[in-house]
Amino acid sequence: MKKLIASALALLAAGMVSAQVHFGIGARGEFGFGLGSALSGDLIIDSDNYKQTTQPFKSFLAGGALIGRLSFDAVPGLFIQPEVGFSHNRLGYKTEYSHTSTRTRLGTYNSTTGTWNRYTEKEVTEWESESSIAYNSIDFPILVGYDFEVGSGMVVSPFAGLSLSVPVGSFSTSSGKRSGDVITYHDGNQVSKVPVKDDDDDGSSSIDVKTALNPGAIFGVGFGYKFDQHNMIMGDLRYLLDFIPTKGEVDFLGTKLDWDIMTRRGLKLGFNYVYMF
Repeated sequence: MKKLIASALALLAAGMVSAQVHFGIGARGEFGFGLGSALSGDLIIDSDNYKQTTQPFKSFLAGGALIGRLSFDAVPGLFIQPEVGFSHNRLGYKTEYSHTSTRTRLGTYNSTTGTWNRYTEKEVTEWESESSIAYNSIDFPILVGYDFEVGSGMVVSPFAGLSLSVPVGSFSTSSGKRSGDVITYHDGNQVSKVPVKDDDDDGSSSIDVKTALNPGAIFGVGFGYKFDQHNMIMGDLRYLLDFIPTKGEVDFLGTKLDWDIMTRRGLKLGFNYVYMF
């Protein structure tokens, strides 16, 4: 009798859980743009005769994920969405360089005075280049949201949550060719203008990643359509921000240093399909 009662209670509990919690699985694709991404240690040097700035631009993110979805009869509309995804994270940046050097040089010899005429030579070097740095990661977000029904099968779903990111592989860097000139002046008059030239090497290299785990946060809003109780599609716009920079191993004057390379932040557009059991 006791075994029969225990079995009956176990079946009842399982039935209650299955009636209260619904589980779904699906897939997601996404792409986006770096918005607030930062190249750590931005090089900004400005003095009387030397200036170099390096600033982020043209950054993007792309990837995909397997997603799960839990909904609850006790709180209709509430959902929990764990994800496991791959992300390619690229940060483009522009370097602007300016350097001025001034020196006094000997010119022609004045036989009347027995002296050399002197003039001031100023050399101005200015160039800019576009480069990029990228790495891949496996991301583990857990999101909590709420489906607001706005029509027949239509839902608007704000959500937020935390994410753990595991960088994989190495940073890959690519340096574009410089574009600029070296201009020489004699006593204020331009005497030459020579383009800055680079060889055919694009400056590609790699940097070992030294960050094992990177926490972050995600928040956004989704717009979906439920065809029936099982099938659902959704597009969402989400903002991702890592809490700490991703580090890499840099060789500085023969010494290996773990250096903050970049902090990932971006606005991503994604498309999901979920099948609810």
